[in-house]
Amino acid sequence: MAAAPILLLLCFVAVSVSPELAARAHGQQVDALGFISIDCGIPEGAAYADQSTRGLRYVSDAGFTDAGLNTGVNPPYNIAGLADRYLTARYFPGGGGARSCYTLRPVAPGGRYLVRAGFYYGNYDGLDRPPAFDLHVGVNRWVTVNVTTAGAVYIFEAVAVAPADFLQVCLVDRGLGTPFISGLDLRPLQDDMYPEATVNQSLALLNFRRPAATYSFNRYHFWRPTSTYRVFRYPFDPYDRLWQSFGDTDTWTNITTSTAVDFSNISSFHMPSKILWSAATPVNGTRIDFTWNSDSSINNDNTSYLLMLYFAEVQRLSSNALRRFDILVDNVAWNSSKGYSPKYLSAELVKRTVQGSSQHTVSLVATPDATLPPILNAFEIYTVLPVTELATNDGDGICFGTSALLEMLSASCIHLQRIVFIGLGTFWLQANRVHNFLH
Repeated sequence: MAAAPILLLLCFVAVSVSPELAARAHGQQVDALGFISIDCGIPEGAAYADQSTRGLRYVSDAGFTDAGLNTGVNPPYNIAGLADRYLTARYFPGGGGARSCYTLRPVAPGGRYLVRAGFYYGNYDGLDRPPAFDLHVGVNRWVTVNVTTAGAVYIFEAVAVAPADFLQVCLVDRGLGTPFISGLDLRPLQDDMYPEATVNQSLALLNFRRPAATYSFNRYHFWRPTSTYRVFRYPFDPYDRLWQSFGDTDTWTNITTSTAVDFSNISSFHMPSKILWSAATPVNGTRIDFTWNSDSSINNDNTSYLLMLYFAEVQRLSSNALRRFDILVDNVAWNSSKGYSPKYLSAELVKRTVQGSSQHTVSLVATPDATLPPILNAFEIYTVLPVTELATNDGDGICFGTSALLEMLSASCIHLQRIVFIGLGTFWLQANRVHNFLH
């Protein structure tokens, strides 16, 4: 039988793995919030409380991958004030096509998760040649990580549905330099958050740099000044999403409140957060405009985007004052976006799917009867990524890294209709319709 040699080899792998390696595969750590926070490259067993998040516990990546090597960034890039996770990295030599994976578990099959990967080259290899490589969620391509500046931090986020009780994040060598990673986070989301992320598609936070912003990811708040309110994350966002300042734009100012905003009308937040207590508004004018272009890290001509605009009136208006505006995308309004008036201290979310890879424009334009200009409290833009291959155990095939394979081999009985690819480091096996594997 053609599959027999493969089964024998797999059994050999199962029984010949060292106890230390098996222990590492089971040694993953989830905190009380259900968060997995990984500082890639610190020694096995090391952990620390991250001060920027008031104590989230970051751990070594040794229990999440058995590939790669640890390293640290080189001077002058190990600067004071840089987050600890950017002072070290794990890199994955292996040549073009090599695939190196982190296996994150436990997760709830069908659960929705935020995945975040951070990269800081810092000339760790002394070559001064920043690389480019692909990042995958499971077997599906997420983005191309194109590092162009040794001293810049690159952050990518996605919302994905877990197809099994683990989720894999993989770095794929394109022959353009050695892949590396500095930090990796997994955050569970509520079932009603980001319903557009399904088993058939995931959401990748748009990677598009704006001149006044620090990073290129497109999730923005409008607190000022940027030097004071650069980034909000946990505990201000209970799901530890990163909200960065849009920047101190000269043509906009902000208005704020110190009173809690009600979030009961939107599913993106489930408890009060000061992120929406500030809103941008034009200094002299009747409109707010911003644009975005296609995501060069994804490079798909048939891209669709999910635009999420957050509004809450933060000023108590007098009886003769009116804030009303039209919401337009590419100069087109729709029924619910015409004559919109934000509610006082009550958050609302306006969503729109936008098609095409050309430049897109969002405009908030005061109506003729308005006495006050438009406002905007926050926004997010996601690229919609089709999930073309599902990692399941019901006959659709599955892609395993070594750690995930160890988890499955340790089970007393596993029934798989078919195993498409099994990755053992950089060595690949292929089999078709293997039944009753490892009775």
